[in-house]
Amino acid sequence: MPLPLAPQTITHDQVKPQTFEAVNNHGLFSNHYLETQIPKTSEWKENEKAQIIFNKINEYYQQKREALAAYKEEQLEDNFIRPVLKELGHIFAIRGKVAESARVPDYAFFSSEGSRDEAYQFQGTQDFYQRAIAVGDAKAWNISLDKSQASGKGMWIKQNPSYQIDTYLRDTPPVWGLLTNGRLWRLYHESTSYKLDVYYEVDLESLLKSGDLEAFKYFYLFFRFEAFPKFPGDSFLDRAREGSQAYAREIGEELRDNVYKAMQKLAEGFFADSTNGLSRSEDDLKSVQDNSMLLLYRLLFISYAESRGLLDTSNRYYHGMSLQEMKKEIATKIDTGDFLAPFSYAYWGRLNNLFDLINEGSESERWRINREVLYIPAYNGGLFDPARNIFLSNKHVNDSYLAQALDLLARSDKAMVDYSSLDIKHLGSIYEGLLEYKLTPDLSLLTDKGERRLTGSFYTPDYIVKYIVQNTIGPVLTQKKEEWAQLLDSRKFADYILSIKVLDLSMGSGHFLVEAVDYLARALVEAWATARKEDAKSKEVAEHDIQWARREVVRKCIYGVDLNPMAVELAKLALWLTTAAANKPLSFLDHHLRCGNSLVGMDLDSLIVLPSPGMGKGSLAAFFMDQRRKLIDELLRKYGEIDSIQDDSLKAVKEKERQFKALMDDERSQRIREVANVKLSTYFGNIVNDEDYEWMSNGIDPGLSPGWGGVRDLDWFRKAQQMAQEQRFFHWELEFPEVFIQGGFDVIVGNPPYVRQESLGDIKAFFNDHYQVYLGTADLYAYFIEKGLSLLRDGGSFSYIVANKWMRANYGRPLRRWLKGQHIERIIDFGDLPVFEEATTYPCIILISKRPPDTSFIATQVKTLEFTNLTKYVNENSYTVDRTRLKDEGWSLADTHAQDLMDKLQSQSISLGEYVSGKIYYGIKTGLNEAFVIDAETRNELIAEDPKNSEIIKPFLAGRDLKRYQPPESDTYVIALHKGWTREMSGGTGDAFNWLKQNYPAITNHLEPFAERAKKRCDQGEYWWELRACDYYDEFEKSKIIFPDISLKGAFTLDEMGGVYSSNTTYIIGSSDKYLLGILNSALMNLCYKELAAVYRGGYLRFFTQYVSKLPIHAIDYSDPQDKAHHDHMVSLVEQMLDLNKQRRSEAHNFLKWLEGEIGVNVQDLSGSIKAPGIL
Repeated sequence: MPLPLAPQTITHDQVKPQTFEAVNNHGLFSNHYLETQIPKTSEWKENEKAQIIFNKINEYYQQKREALAAYKEEQLEDNFIRPVLKELGHIFAIRGKVAESARVPDYAFFSSEGSRDEAYQFQGTQDFYQRAIAVGDAKAWNISLDKSQASGKGMWIKQNPSYQIDTYLRDTPPVWGLLTNGRLWRLYHESTSYKLDVYYEVDLESLLKSGDLEAFKYFYLFFRFEAFPKFPGDSFLDRAREGSQAYAREIGEELRDNVYKAMQKLAEGFFADSTNGLSRSEDDLKSVQDNSMLLLYRLLFISYAESRGLLDTSNRYYHGMSLQEMKKEIATKIDTGDFLAPFSYAYWGRLNNLFDLINEGSESERWRINREVLYIPAYNGGLFDPARNIFLSNKHVNDSYLAQALDLLARSDKAMVDYSSLDIKHLGSIYEGLLEYKLTPDLSLLTDKGERRLTGSFYTPDYIVKYIVQNTIGPVLTQKKEEWAQLLDSRKFADYILSIKVLDLSMGSGHFLVEAVDYLARALVEAWATARKEDAKSKEVAEHDIQWARREVVRKCIYGVDLNPMAVELAKLALWLTTAAANKPLSFLDHHLRCGNSLVGMDLDSLIVLPSPGMGKGSLAAFFMDQRRKLIDELLRKYGEIDSIQDDSLKAVKEKERQFKALMDDERSQRIREVANVKLSTYFGNIVNDEDYEWMSNGIDPGLSPGWGGVRDLDWFRKAQQMAQEQRFFHWELEFPEVFIQGGFDVIVGNPPYVRQESLGDIKAFFNDHYQVYLGTADLYAYFIEKGLSLLRDGGSFSYIVANKWMRANYGRPLRRWLKGQHIERIIDFGDLPVFEEATTYPCIILISKRPPDTSFIATQVKTLEFTNLTKYVNENSYTVDRTRLKDEGWSLADTHAQDLMDKLQSQSISLGEYVSGKIYYGIKTGLNEAFVIDAETRNELIAEDPKNSEIIKPFLAGRDLKRYQPPESDTYVIALHKGWTREMSGGTGDAFNWLKQNYPAITNHLEPFAERAKKRCDQGEYWWELRACDYYDEFEKSKIIFPDISLKGAFTLDEMGGVYSSNTTYIIGSSDKYLLGILNSALMNLCYKELAAVYRGGYLRFFTQYVSKLPIHAIDYSDPQDKAHHDHMVSLVEQMLDLNKQRRSEAHNFLKWLEGEIGVNVQDLSGSIKAPGIL
């Protein structure tokens, strides 16, 4: 393999200066859309109009250019900005006022002079802006649009202009905002303005100097009057934004597939080269998968950084070695059929050369590049560090495989992917999907279920993430502000913001943490009213407020944990992409983003004794608590030192890395962690006796026991540490001591994993002992809820999006009981709406505060996803739920009126289960329908061979066969040989099968081919030809009520004659009470059932016994004439319904008979004929 290119000293003479570009699209639109689609629009062809406006604006500029920089803001507006706006055709009003607020935009733009004149009637009120199509703000020529000002007449005047325009968009109806200092002109959209650095910017001065009309049209078309909406969604700007979003969605879906394929190609490439020394062992497969993923992370970072200008591809020197250029070369070679040699490693060498430059920085000792020529900071957070990624340093992939992988990441339908169009959180979700896959020996990527394709179900929709973050961090910010005001603290409010600790216990790709960064960073910019002190003469690019704020928030506020180490690396990548600046190294994140099992760890206070009473009670309390105190004090001191180091230089980042490693290696810290592992291991089968545990614990002070008595060599100790590594035990107080010394986290957010209880295995023993919400059948998210609340400080805010089944399912009972003791703020139930694109999860958002419970909480049942703003929808569709009326058996998010109705019904009724004496039964499960369920033709043949077979062949209904009041009828049958039937009929003869063959030869001949499969059933009778045990077979022979297990509403009907059997998609009620049948089919019972049970996708209901049995049934008092009259009237109506349905069935059969006579063909034999359920 050829060596990487050697670094060299570059001087200014060797490289041309950077080319200045006048258009800076900073994430508001898609660059691809701007470059390829805008020139195709009809507006683009308006050259003559554009030239006229260019000439007029250029005339203003030439007349005033010497004075522009000297003008004060008002002078600049009078002499340049307003004339430009008028030439662009705008109709505007100046400085309208919002009631009771000094925060008012300089401009309100209108669609007509009439609209503006109407608005003047409401000057000074919010209604002034109701007719506006946009708002705008103007600054002096040299004022930065991204930084707070050092001087000004008031706090608001000095505020960051980007923050100001965002505030105006929040406070007024328009969704478009225009911000300018005369030289730079920007557009903001209300949906992304809160990030402060998502905008479309044009350097007007540069355009005017260039005289380039084509470039000028990117100003003219986007800022003129005609670009703005007269109606929502009906404008040039709206179309450009929607087109950009459509492109991003399309590219995102294709990239999801391509990333999967690229990872597979990289894995194949690593194994293809024998010099890599890899076998297809489980360890090597895991190593290749993880490092292929890590390589993809590196490529994603560079692709994104290049697309956003953090790595300047227009720089002549960097351009040649850029990933962008590499992708273009490869695309050309692949399209022209050029040979990519499997023995060449040129691209691998170039990639590693690029990785080294990014890791070390252009000014490092190795590279020594003059800053005027090229400047790249050392983006070293560990991602590109060869010392931390030995595999990628020692292995390689040849050009053939690497080029294919790079091309998959580079192109979509032969066009280069515009990474700047993709949101960081969306990119993260694409890569997060890969974490669910495992590389197999044949180098396929498969899920645990053997699936090959990604589903998209990993992506929590952005509006959900925003809502959760805003409604958890928002209340905490309010608390902090009140605390700051009351204490009259000398610290700035910004310091209070930076004291907020936000945690995601299952962070995945960091989706929630990225949103938390943006939310807190905006608040920090608001709080930081004056610019930070910076050397105005410094050659470094002054860091924008929002960039500084994001880095500070990540450094001080953001915490995350995940069980998957590659998810941790992905979350780091997401935060690096969020905070990356053109002149700063990557932040050190190892101490805040950790790998571990969030649910499995020990509290330090609990380490005094072992968990099992049989293991004794050691007397370690005083000694151990002293050691705990010493350790926490030491950890706090060292964490404080780490946190105090700014991430502004490579040297600082390296020092943080060194100190954190020393902290992790600290002997006292290691010993307490290992003691915790020992205790925790006993829940997973490790045997430790009390004497050994006490002896070990007594030696945790390194000063008193330097060698720790050789405890680390003992089998039970080693086994405990191995378990800790395998299970990834996570002891919260040891990992984040600086948080828990303050009482816990301020905010906890997330979307915990959806893992069913069947997959939890041995961990249940630990859950049983440590979680109040434990139930053997509970899904994993129940434990995440309790753990999250336990990690929250008093007064903190918590919110998850989880499945809503906990509100009604049996496994949710302990959780419901526990939650009644918490302060629930709000529950938002989405029912069966498809919140997650391709996953049926029935989600709800739950918001909880860590304070004493209230008597009520707010609820919203979301009926549609067709809303523009979730917060607005929730506020408009909320109601109060009385917490005290919630029952452990199941929660109903009914409002007061509905709850009153339910209470009244239940107080005057008895449950259905009591009414029928518990006779609600599940349908028959054969275990092998192919053998036991037969069609009418087979039934007739079997009975023709032996008439007594009719005694054991029964009509057999499935749920789909049942309709309200319709007589049960089916063309399928079941061979109903129940458990014990053979013994009863044969008198217990020795050779049971021979008896069956002699007495029921036709049945035996039918069943015998299925014998081997029937024998493997877990639910068979005494013999393989019998159905499983069932205590209520005789109920099927009686008259009874039957209903399907799933339908849109109650579909109860009556088997009047008895003898109809039904499948496990049905239930039966051991009663022929027609009054009861009428009640069960009533609209009132349907309403009650929706309060008792969950609603599934499409509005369907599952009629499980646990819910049906709770339906309130009014028991008739036959001694009461009025009560009896109600009963008789109901029975009369039910009998009419049954008769009408019989008549309809008869008419349908008569019609078919007539039709067959007319056409001379049996309808059943017609090709392509289908049933019309409920009609024929």
